[in-house]
Amino acid sequence: MAVLVVASLIVAPTVLYPFDNLSCWVPWAQASGGWRPWDIYRLRSDCNYPPFYPLVLTAVEGVRRLFHAPDAPLVTVWLLKAVQVAAHGGGAVAVYFGLRRPFGGKAARRAALLYAFSLALFVNAAMWGQADALLTLAMTAALIALVNERPVLAGALIGWALTIKLQAVCIAPALLVYTARRFGWRGVLAGTAAGLGVVALIALPFVLAGVGDRVLASYTGAAGFYHFRTLNAWNLWSAANSVDIYWRGIPPEVANLDHRPALGRLTYQHVGTLLYAGYLLLLLVPLWRRGARRLDLLEAAALSAVAFFVLCTQMHERYIAPGAALFTLVAPFGLARLTYAVGFGLTAFLNQALVLYSNYLPYAQRSVEWANQGWAMLSGPMTVANLVMFAAATATYLRPAARPVEEPPAS
Repeated sequence: MAVLVVASLIVAPTVLYPFDNLSCWVPWAQASGGWRPWDIYRLRSDCNYPPFYPLVLTAVEGVRRLFHAPDAPLVTVWLLKAVQVAAHGGGAVAVYFGLRRPFGGKAARRAALLYAFSLALFVNAAMWGQADALLTLAMTAALIALVNERPVLAGALIGWALTIKLQAVCIAPALLVYTARRFGWRGVLAGTAAGLGVVALIALPFVLAGVGDRVLASYTGAAGFYHFRTLNAWNLWSAANSVDIYWRGIPPEVANLDHRPALGRLTYQHVGTLLYAGYLLLLLVPLWRRGARRLDLLEAAALSAVAFFVLCTQMHERYIAPGAALFTLVAPFGLARLTYAVGFGLTAFLNQALVLYSNYLPYAQRSVEWANQGWAMLSGPMTVANLVMFAAATATYLRPAARPVEEPPAS
Protein backbone atom coordinates (compact mmCIF):
# COMPACT_ATOMS: atom_id res chain seq x y z
CA MET A 1 0.00 0.00 0.00
CA ALA A 2 2.88 2.33 0.80
CA VAL A 3 4.46 1.66 -2.60
CA LEU A 4 1.12 2.26 -4.32
CA VAL A 5 0.50 5.57 -2.54
CA VAL A 6 4.04 6.90 -3.02
CA ALA A 7 4.14 5.92 -6.70
CA SER A 8 0.70 7.48 -7.25
CA LEU A 9 1.69 10.74 -5.55
CA ILE A 10 4.80 10.97 -7.71
CA VAL A 11 2.99 10.24 -10.99
CA ALA A 12 -0.30 12.10 -10.44
CA PRO A 13 0.99 15.69 -11.03
CA THR A 14 3.01 14.74 -14.12
CA VAL A 15 0.19 14.05 -16.60
CA LEU A 16 -2.81 16.27 -17.36
CA TYR A 17 -5.11 14.64 -19.90
CA PRO A 18 -6.44 17.43 -22.13
CA PHE A 19 -9.84 15.93 -22.95
CA ASP A 20 -11.81 14.26 -20.16
CA ASN A 21 -9.89 16.06 -17.41
CA LEU A 22 -10.01 19.55 -18.83
CA SER A 23 -13.14 19.43 -20.99
CA CYS A 24 -15.32 17.45 -18.54
CA TRP A 25 -14.12 16.99 -14.97
CA VAL A 26 -12.93 20.56 -14.32
CA PRO A 27 -15.88 22.49 -15.82
CA TRP A 28 -18.37 19.98 -14.37
CA ALA A 29 -16.88 20.42 -10.89
CA GLN A 30 -16.95 24.20 -11.25
CA ALA A 31 -20.60 24.10 -12.36
CA SER A 32 -21.56 22.50 -9.04
CA GLY A 33 -20.41 25.50 -7.02
CA GLY A 34 -19.11 23.02 -4.45
CA TRP A 35 -22.58 22.08 -3.12
CA ARG A 36 -25.10 21.78 -5.97
CA PRO A 37 -24.38 18.54 -7.87
CA TRP A 38 -27.63 18.84 -9.85
CA ASP A 39 -26.30 22.03 -11.46
CA ILE A 40 -23.75 19.94 -13.32
CA TYR A 41 -26.63 18.43 -15.30
CA ARG A 42 -28.44 21.75 -15.52
CA LEU A 43 -25.48 23.88 -16.68
CA ARG A 44 -23.44 21.31 -18.59
CA SER A 45 -25.27 19.60 -21.44
CA ASP A 46 -22.26 17.36 -22.05
CA CYS A 47 -22.48 15.59 -18.68
CA ASN A 48 -23.49 12.00 -19.49
CA TYR A 49 -22.36 10.22 -16.30
CA PRO A 50 -24.81 8.66 -13.81
CA PRO A 51 -25.50 10.60 -10.60
CA PHE A 52 -22.78 9.39 -8.23
CA TYR A 53 -19.86 10.91 -10.12
CA PRO A 54 -21.41 14.40 -10.08
CA LEU A 55 -21.52 13.96 -6.28
CA VAL A 56 -17.78 13.18 -6.32
CA LEU A 57 -17.05 16.20 -8.50
CA THR A 58 -19.10 18.41 -6.21
CA ALA A 59 -17.24 17.14 -3.14
CA VAL A 60 -13.88 17.81 -4.82
CA GLU A 61 -14.93 21.36 -5.70
CA GLY A 62 -16.23 21.86 -2.16
CA VAL A 63 -12.89 20.75 -0.68
CA ARG A 64 -10.99 23.02 -3.04
CA ARG A 65 -13.09 26.00 -2.00
CA LEU A 66 -12.97 25.10 1.68
CA PHE A 67 -9.19 25.27 1.70
CA HIS A 68 -9.09 28.25 -0.68
CA ALA A 69 -6.99 26.31 -3.16
CA PRO A 70 -6.30 28.03 -6.49
CA ASP A 71 -9.01 27.73 -9.12
CA ALA A 72 -6.63 25.91 -11.44
CA PRO A 73 -7.29 22.77 -13.50
CA LEU A 74 -4.27 20.99 -12.02
CA VAL A 75 -5.67 21.36 -8.48
CA THR A 76 -9.07 19.91 -9.38
CA VAL A 77 -7.57 17.08 -11.41
CA TRP A 78 -5.08 16.23 -8.64
CA LEU A 79 -7.91 16.06 -6.10
CA LEU A 80 -9.90 13.80 -8.41
CA LYS A 81 -6.86 11.59 -8.88
CA ALA A 82 -6.53 11.41 -5.09
CA VAL A 83 -10.10 10.08 -4.94
CA GLN A 84 -9.32 7.42 -7.54
CA VAL A 85 -6.05 6.42 -5.87
CA ALA A 86 -7.92 6.08 -2.58
CA ALA A 87 -10.47 3.88 -4.37
CA HIS A 88 -7.65 1.73 -5.78
CA GLY A 89 -6.11 1.31 -2.33
CA GLY A 90 -9.51 0.82 -0.74
CA GLY A 91 -10.20 -2.00 -3.16
CA ALA A 92 -7.01 -3.80 -2.07
CA VAL A 93 -8.04 -3.48 1.58
CA ALA A 94 -11.53 -4.76 0.78
CA VAL A 95 -10.07 -7.75 -1.06
CA TYR A 96 -7.81 -8.64 1.86
CA PHE A 97 -10.46 -8.48 4.56
CA GLY A 98 -13.30 -9.71 2.34
CA LEU A 99 -11.63 -12.87 1.01
CA ARG A 100 -10.09 -14.09 4.27
CA ARG A 101 -13.16 -15.90 5.57
CA PRO A 102 -14.30 -17.64 2.37
CA PHE A 103 -10.85 -18.40 0.89
CA GLY A 104 -8.31 -18.24 3.71
CA GLY A 105 -5.65 -15.72 4.70
CA LYS A 106 -2.97 -16.82 2.23
CA ALA A 107 -5.19 -16.42 -0.83
CA ALA A 108 -6.58 -13.14 0.51
CA ARG A 109 -3.09 -11.68 0.98
CA ARG A 110 -2.00 -12.69 -2.50
CA ALA A 111 -5.15 -11.34 -4.16
CA ALA A 112 -4.92 -8.06 -2.23
CA LEU A 113 -1.27 -7.64 -3.20
CA LEU A 114 -2.02 -8.25 -6.87
CA TYR A 115 -4.99 -5.85 -6.73
CA ALA A 116 -2.82 -3.14 -5.15
CA PHE A 117 -0.21 -3.58 -7.89
CA SER A 118 -2.79 -3.66 -10.69
CA LEU A 119 -1.16 -1.73 -13.52
CA ALA A 120 -4.57 -1.33 -15.18
CA LEU A 121 -5.91 0.60 -12.19
CA PHE A 122 -2.64 2.47 -11.57
CA VAL A 123 -2.55 4.09 -15.00
CA ASN A 124 -6.30 4.73 -14.88
CA ALA A 125 -6.33 6.36 -11.45
CA ALA A 126 -2.95 7.95 -10.74
CA MET A 127 -1.87 8.81 -14.28
CA TRP A 128 -5.17 9.46 -16.05
CA GLY A 129 -7.62 10.42 -13.31
CA GLN A 130 -10.48 8.41 -14.81
CA ALA A 131 -13.46 6.97 -12.88
CA ASP A 132 -12.75 3.26 -13.38
CA ALA A 133 -10.89 2.66 -10.11
CA LEU A 134 -13.95 3.85 -8.19
CA LEU A 135 -16.20 1.75 -10.41
CA THR A 136 -14.00 -1.31 -9.87
CA LEU A 137 -14.07 -0.78 -6.10
CA ALA A 138 -17.88 -0.92 -6.13
CA MET A 139 -17.96 -3.99 -8.39
CA THR A 140 -15.34 -5.76 -6.27
CA ALA A 141 -17.20 -4.93 -3.07
CA ALA A 142 -20.41 -6.42 -4.49
CA LEU A 143 -18.62 -9.67 -5.36
CA ILE A 144 -16.96 -9.83 -1.95
CA ALA A 145 -20.30 -9.33 -0.19
CA LEU A 146 -21.84 -12.17 -2.19
CA VAL A 147 -19.05 -14.69 -1.56
CA ASN A 148 -19.52 -13.83 2.13
CA GLU A 149 -23.17 -14.90 1.81
CA ARG A 150 -24.71 -11.41 1.99
CA PRO A 151 -26.93 -11.05 -1.09
CA VAL A 152 -28.77 -7.94 0.09
CA LEU A 153 -25.52 -6.05 0.69
CA ALA A 154 -24.23 -7.30 -2.66
CA GLY A 155 -27.35 -5.94 -4.35
CA ALA A 156 -26.91 -2.58 -2.65
CA LEU A 157 -23.26 -2.39 -3.73
CA ILE A 158 -23.94 -3.27 -7.36
CA GLY A 159 -26.64 -0.59 -7.24
CA TRP A 160 -23.96 1.85 -6.11
CA ALA A 161 -21.70 0.70 -8.95
CA LEU A 162 -24.47 1.35 -11.47
CA THR A 163 -24.68 4.98 -10.30
CA ILE A 164 -20.99 5.38 -11.14
CA LYS A 165 -21.02 3.86 -14.63
CA LEU A 166 -23.54 1.64 -16.41
CA GLN A 167 -20.63 -0.63 -17.37
CA ALA A 168 -21.06 -2.34 -13.97
CA VAL A 169 -24.08 -4.15 -15.44
CA CYS A 170 -21.67 -6.57 -17.14
CA ILE A 171 -21.24 -8.58 -13.90
CA ALA A 172 -24.92 -8.40 -12.88
CA PRO A 173 -25.91 -11.66 -14.67
CA ALA A 174 -23.26 -13.63 -12.73
CA LEU A 175 -24.44 -12.05 -9.48
CA LEU A 176 -28.06 -12.91 -10.26
CA VAL A 177 -27.38 -16.54 -11.22
CA TYR A 178 -25.21 -17.13 -8.15
CA THR A 179 -27.79 -15.53 -5.86
CA ALA A 180 -30.66 -17.53 -7.36
CA ARG A 181 -28.72 -20.80 -7.04
CA ARG A 182 -27.51 -20.23 -3.49
CA PHE A 183 -30.32 -18.19 -1.93
CA GLY A 184 -33.36 -18.79 -4.13
CA TRP A 185 -35.62 -16.24 -5.71
CA ARG A 186 -36.25 -14.50 -2.40
CA GLY A 187 -32.57 -13.68 -2.29
CA VAL A 188 -32.74 -12.38 -5.86
CA LEU A 189 -35.73 -10.19 -5.09
CA ALA A 190 -34.20 -8.86 -1.87
CA GLY A 191 -30.86 -8.10 -3.55
CA THR A 192 -32.53 -6.49 -6.55
CA ALA A 193 -34.72 -4.35 -4.31
CA ALA A 194 -31.64 -3.24 -2.37
CA GLY A 195 -29.86 -2.31 -5.58
CA LEU A 196 -32.78 -0.36 -6.98
CA GLY A 197 -33.21 1.34 -3.62
CA VAL A 198 -29.60 2.57 -3.65
CA VAL A 199 -29.97 3.83 -7.21
CA ALA A 200 -33.18 5.66 -6.27
CA LEU A 201 -31.62 7.13 -3.13
CA ILE A 202 -28.58 8.51 -4.96
CA ALA A 203 -30.74 9.84 -7.82
CA LEU A 204 -33.36 11.40 -5.52
CA PRO A 205 -31.65 14.80 -4.99
CA PHE A 206 -31.33 15.22 -8.74
CA VAL A 207 -34.96 14.28 -9.33
CA LEU A 208 -36.11 16.75 -6.68
CA ALA A 209 -33.96 19.43 -8.33
CA GLY A 210 -35.78 18.85 -11.61
CA VAL A 211 -33.04 17.13 -13.60
CA GLY A 212 -34.38 13.58 -13.35
CA ASP A 213 -34.63 13.41 -17.15
CA ARG A 214 -30.89 14.03 -17.41
CA VAL A 215 -30.18 11.26 -14.91
CA LEU A 216 -32.33 8.89 -16.96
CA ALA A 217 -30.56 9.97 -20.15
CA SER A 218 -27.20 9.01 -18.61
CA TYR A 219 -28.45 5.41 -18.76
CA THR A 220 -30.60 5.35 -21.89
CA GLY A 221 -27.96 7.22 -23.89
CA ALA A 222 -24.98 5.23 -22.65
CA ALA A 223 -24.77 3.13 -25.84
CA GLY A 224 -24.60 4.54 -29.34
CA PHE A 225 -22.70 7.69 -28.35
CA TYR A 226 -19.86 6.77 -30.71
CA HIS A 227 -20.81 4.44 -33.56
CA PHE A 228 -17.38 2.91 -33.98
CA ARG A 229 -16.35 -0.72 -33.76
CA THR A 230 -13.48 0.24 -31.46
CA LEU A 231 -12.14 3.44 -29.93
CA ASN A 232 -8.47 2.51 -29.44
CA ALA A 233 -9.42 -0.75 -27.69
CA TRP A 234 -7.21 -3.77 -28.37
CA ASN A 235 -10.10 -6.19 -28.83
CA LEU A 236 -11.85 -8.37 -31.41
CA TRP A 237 -12.88 -5.36 -33.46
CA SER A 238 -9.37 -3.97 -33.57
CA ALA A 239 -8.37 -7.23 -35.22
CA ALA A 240 -11.40 -7.03 -37.54
CA ASN A 241 -10.41 -3.50 -38.54
CA SER A 242 -6.92 -4.71 -39.48
CA VAL A 243 -8.39 -7.45 -41.65
CA ASP A 244 -10.84 -5.07 -43.35
CA ILE A 245 -8.28 -2.32 -43.92
CA TYR A 246 -5.15 -4.25 -44.92
CA TRP A 247 -6.62 -7.38 -46.54
CA ARG A 248 -10.00 -6.29 -47.86
CA GLY A 249 -9.00 -2.73 -48.81
CA ILE A 250 -11.87 -1.01 -46.97
CA PRO A 251 -11.10 2.62 -46.06
CA PRO A 252 -10.37 3.03 -42.32
CA GLU A 253 -13.16 5.56 -41.79
CA VAL A 254 -15.66 3.01 -43.17
CA ALA A 255 -14.14 -0.12 -41.66
CA ASN A 256 -14.45 1.18 -38.09
CA LEU A 257 -18.16 2.03 -38.29
CA ASP A 258 -20.30 -0.30 -36.18
CA HIS A 259 -23.69 0.66 -37.61
CA ARG A 260 -22.89 -0.60 -41.12
CA PRO A 261 -24.37 -3.95 -42.21
CA ALA A 262 -22.56 -7.08 -41.11
CA LEU A 263 -25.00 -9.97 -41.68
CA GLY A 264 -28.15 -9.05 -43.55
CA ARG A 265 -29.95 -6.44 -41.47
CA LEU A 266 -27.65 -7.01 -38.51
CA THR A 267 -25.06 -4.29 -37.97
CA TYR A 268 -21.70 -4.86 -36.30
CA GLN A 269 -23.16 -3.35 -33.13
CA HIS A 270 -25.86 -6.04 -33.19
CA VAL A 271 -23.26 -8.75 -33.83
CA GLY A 272 -21.14 -7.58 -30.91
CA THR A 273 -24.14 -7.54 -28.60
CA LEU A 274 -25.23 -11.04 -29.71
CA LEU A 275 -21.70 -12.38 -29.25
CA TYR A 276 -21.62 -11.00 -25.73
CA ALA A 277 -25.06 -12.40 -24.90
CA GLY A 278 -24.06 -15.84 -26.16
CA TYR A 279 -20.82 -15.70 -24.22
CA LEU A 280 -22.67 -14.89 -21.00
CA LEU A 281 -24.76 -18.02 -21.47
CA LEU A 282 -21.54 -19.98 -21.92
CA LEU A 283 -20.43 -18.71 -18.49
CA LEU A 284 -23.69 -18.81 -16.57
CA VAL A 285 -24.87 -22.32 -17.42
CA PRO A 286 -21.78 -23.94 -15.80
CA LEU A 287 -22.05 -21.51 -12.87
CA TRP A 288 -25.58 -22.81 -12.21
CA ARG A 289 -24.83 -26.47 -12.88
CA ARG A 290 -21.82 -26.56 -10.56
CA GLY A 291 -23.91 -25.34 -7.67
CA ALA A 292 -22.69 -21.73 -7.79
CA ARG A 293 -19.30 -22.14 -6.15
CA ARG A 294 -17.62 -19.02 -4.80
CA LEU A 295 -14.54 -19.28 -7.01
CA ASP A 296 -16.76 -19.81 -10.06
CA LEU A 297 -18.61 -16.59 -9.27
CA LEU A 298 -15.41 -14.55 -9.11
CA GLU A 299 -14.07 -16.10 -12.30
CA ALA A 300 -17.35 -15.73 -14.19
CA ALA A 301 -17.56 -12.07 -13.15
CA ALA A 302 -13.98 -11.37 -14.26
CA LEU A 303 -14.58 -13.08 -17.61
CA SER A 304 -17.88 -11.20 -18.05
CA ALA A 305 -16.08 -7.89 -17.57
CA VAL A 306 -13.26 -8.78 -19.97
CA ALA A 307 -15.72 -10.19 -22.53
CA PHE A 308 -17.60 -6.88 -22.48
CA PHE A 309 -14.38 -5.20 -23.63
CA VAL A 310 -13.35 -7.91 -26.11
CA LEU A 311 -16.66 -8.66 -27.85
CA CYS A 312 -18.76 -5.48 -27.81
CA THR A 313 -18.30 -2.55 -30.16
CA GLN A 314 -17.82 1.08 -29.07
CA MET A 315 -15.20 0.10 -26.48
CA HIS A 316 -12.66 2.62 -25.22
CA GLU A 317 -9.20 1.43 -24.19
CA ARG A 318 -9.94 1.96 -20.48
CA TYR A 319 -13.00 -0.33 -20.44
CA ILE A 320 -10.77 -3.34 -19.82
CA ALA A 321 -9.55 -1.95 -16.47
CA PRO A 322 -12.34 -3.45 -14.28
CA GLY A 323 -12.00 -6.89 -15.87
CA ALA A 324 -8.21 -6.90 -15.54
CA ALA A 325 -8.50 -5.93 -11.86
CA LEU A 326 -11.19 -8.54 -11.14
CA PHE A 327 -8.88 -11.26 -12.45
CA THR A 328 -6.56 -10.56 -9.52
CA LEU A 329 -9.26 -12.02 -7.23
CA VAL A 330 -8.84 -15.48 -8.80
CA ALA A 331 -5.09 -15.21 -9.51
CA PRO A 332 -4.06 -17.07 -6.31
CA PHE A 333 -5.84 -20.23 -7.50
CA GLY A 334 -3.43 -21.60 -10.08
CA LEU A 335 -0.63 -20.52 -12.39
CA ALA A 336 -2.95 -20.15 -15.38
CA ARG A 337 -5.20 -17.67 -13.57
CA LEU A 338 -2.18 -15.74 -12.30
CA THR A 339 -0.91 -15.54 -15.88
CA TYR A 340 -4.23 -14.10 -17.10
CA ALA A 341 -4.29 -11.53 -14.28
CA VAL A 342 -0.76 -10.36 -15.03
CA GLY A 343 -1.28 -10.50 -18.78
CA PHE A 344 -4.52 -8.52 -18.88
CA GLY A 345 -3.03 -6.05 -16.40
CA LEU A 346 -0.06 -5.47 -18.69
CA THR A 347 -2.05 -5.08 -21.92
CA ALA A 348 -4.54 -2.80 -20.15
CA PHE A 349 -1.67 -0.69 -18.83
CA LEU A 350 -0.02 -0.35 -22.25
CA ASN A 351 -3.32 0.29 -24.06
CA GLN A 352 -4.31 3.10 -21.69
CA ALA A 353 -0.82 4.60 -21.29
CA LEU A 354 -0.17 4.92 -25.02
CA VAL A 355 -3.56 6.58 -25.61
CA LEU A 356 -2.98 8.85 -22.61
CA TYR A 357 0.44 10.05 -23.73
CA SER A 358 -0.44 10.31 -27.41
CA ASN A 359 -3.03 12.91 -26.40
CA TYR A 360 -1.13 14.53 -23.53
CA LEU A 361 2.26 15.08 -25.19
CA PRO A 362 0.99 17.37 -28.02
CA TYR A 363 -0.97 19.34 -25.41
CA ALA A 364 2.26 19.72 -23.38
CA GLN A 365 4.10 20.69 -26.58
CA ARG A 366 6.39 17.69 -26.34
CA SER A 367 7.31 15.10 -28.95
CA VAL A 368 4.70 12.39 -29.36
CA GLU A 369 6.84 10.27 -31.66
CA TRP A 370 7.71 7.59 -29.09
CA ALA A 371 4.04 7.09 -28.17
CA ASN A 372 3.04 6.79 -31.82
CA GLN A 373 5.87 4.36 -32.50
CA GLY A 374 4.89 2.33 -29.44
CA TRP A 375 1.31 2.17 -30.67
CA ALA A 376 2.36 1.08 -34.15
CA MET A 377 4.65 -1.59 -32.74
CA LEU A 378 2.39 -2.94 -29.97
CA SER A 379 -1.17 -2.56 -31.21
CA GLY A 380 -1.23 -5.73 -33.33
CA PRO A 381 0.66 -8.06 -30.95
CA MET A 382 -1.23 -6.85 -27.87
CA THR A 383 -4.58 -7.28 -29.63
CA VAL A 384 -3.64 -10.87 -30.45
CA ALA A 385 -2.43 -11.37 -26.86
CA ASN A 386 -5.77 -10.18 -25.48
CA LEU A 387 -7.71 -12.51 -27.76
CA VAL A 388 -5.48 -15.52 -26.97
CA MET A 389 -5.65 -14.89 -23.21
CA PHE A 390 -9.40 -14.41 -23.40
CA ALA A 391 -9.84 -17.74 -25.18
CA ALA A 392 -7.45 -19.52 -22.80
CA ALA A 393 -9.09 -18.03 -19.70
CA THR A 394 -12.49 -19.14 -20.97
CA ALA A 395 -11.17 -22.66 -21.55
CA THR A 396 -9.73 -22.74 -18.03
CA TYR A 397 -13.10 -21.76 -16.60
CA LEU A 398 -15.02 -24.32 -18.66
CA ARG A 399 -12.61 -27.25 -18.27
CA PRO A 400 -13.66 -29.47 -15.33
CA ALA A 401 -10.10 -30.71 -14.83
CA ALA A 402 -8.98 -27.13 -14.21
CA ARG A 403 -11.38 -26.66 -11.31
CA PRO A 404 -10.14 -27.18 -7.75
CA VAL A 405 -11.57 -30.33 -6.14
CA GLU A 406 -12.60 -28.28 -3.14
CA GLU A 407 -12.73 -24.59 -2.49
CA PRO A 408 -10.00 -23.32 -0.17
CA PRO A 409 -11.04 -23.67 3.46
CA ALA A 410 -12.71 -20.75 5.21
CA SER A 411 -10.63 -19.35 8.06
